[in-house]
Amino acid sequence: MLKRHRLWLIGFFILALSIPAYMVFSAGKPKVVTVTPSAGSLGKTVKIKIKGSNFTKTKGNNILNVEFNDSQLVVNSIKYKSSKLIEASVIIGPEATLGKKKIIVTNPNGKKYTKAGAFNVKSATVEIEDFTGSYVSIHNSTSQSYRNDCTNFACHFSIMTEKSLKASVPTFHMKKLSLPAIPGATKTVKCTYCHKTTDIVEGSAKNIRRNVDVELCVTCHKTKTYAKFYME
Repeated sequence: MLKRHRLWLIGFFILALSIPAYMVFSAGKPKVVTVTPSAGSLGKTVKIKIKGSNFTKTKGNNILNVEFNDSQLVVNSIKYKSSKLIEASVIIGPEATLGKKKIIVTNPNGKKYTKAGAFNVKSATVEIEDFTGSYVSIHNSTSQSYRNDCTNFACHFSIMTEKSLKASVPTFHMKKLSLPAIPGATKTVKCTYCHKTTDIVEGSAKNIRRNVDVELCVTCHKTKTYAKFYME
């Protein structure tokens, strides 16, 4: 009986030695306590720290994994720091849905932990850069201050959301810009002939009309009743 007991102990010891180390030390289930920072904006890459317990290191093909319940949140790097800390880099895609997300940590042994509301996706922040140059130079392609990013958030950003209409009748501006009577070699220069006082830096397209000198309007409409309207 004693001999059989010894053989059983020896067999158990040999079996224990044959089990990979990562399975011995990662038998428990991971737990997530906090994620910092707990929020990020669309289009940004955020480095987060995941604090908890019983995290285990990647071993061969058995990996420590971090993911979210939104395919637009891509974890592109994971660093095991200790059994209580994981560092990860998260790319927040532009089409991610706003709101709080679940984070899922999976140990190499396959056991996982899901924490709801761990990370909040917020709308993109707008970074407005300063302009240099006058309102004439930033629209003149021959100028050193010429800007070709007209649809940035400081200027004509509404163009990005508006839809163009295909019209068969030329608009007022299209007609006037084609007339030799309006001085200027380019359409930009022709625009500033009428819109002399427009502050493009501040006003954007919505303020252009009210900054037109009414005397210029009357020049074209003087023979019609529109003249009184413009003068008022």
